Amino acid sequence: MSIGDNQPNILSEINAHRMKAVANENTLVAVLVLGACENHGDHMPFGADFIMPFELAKRVAAKKQSNVIVLPPLPYGVSSHHKDFFMTISLQPETMISVIFDVLQSLVRNNVRRILLINGHDGNIAPIELAARKIKEQYPDVVISCLESWWTLVGEIDKNLFEV
Repeated sequence: MSIGDNQPNILSEINAHRMKAVANENTLVAVLVLGACENHGDHMPFGADFIMPFELAKRVAAKKQSNVIVLPPLPYGVSSHHKDFFMTISLQPETMISVIFDVLQSLVRNNVRRILLINGHDGNIAPIELAARKIKEQYPDVVISCLESWWTLVGEIDKNLFEV
């Protein structure tokens, strides 16, 4: 894989040599996908909340691949409202805030100053906001942008996409 081949830079799939070629603290954008592992009924996979936004992140990175790195998705989220459904795996809100904060802080320590969060699960919205605020207080020069409900945006783009 070489830079400019329209392949997204997915951190878990590239080596340190490739990362060094991509890394430029002035332009590098890291994309973090947050999801959940929960029961959506018999018709959808348990990972739908991170599978779909991860694909979105990869497509964004493929278009702007020279300066975008897609991090491995966080496959668990705050799903306490689904706790009674079989095989829903949920984190406590405080745990989720800490995990997000730790990942963001790791990025900042690696000189990543522009971060895009793509969330796939409504239970993560508040923890994302709290963790991002903590980072911004400590590192005011870091730019954090969040697409907190990609499904809403898609519904607004094409009103006929979903029947419900």
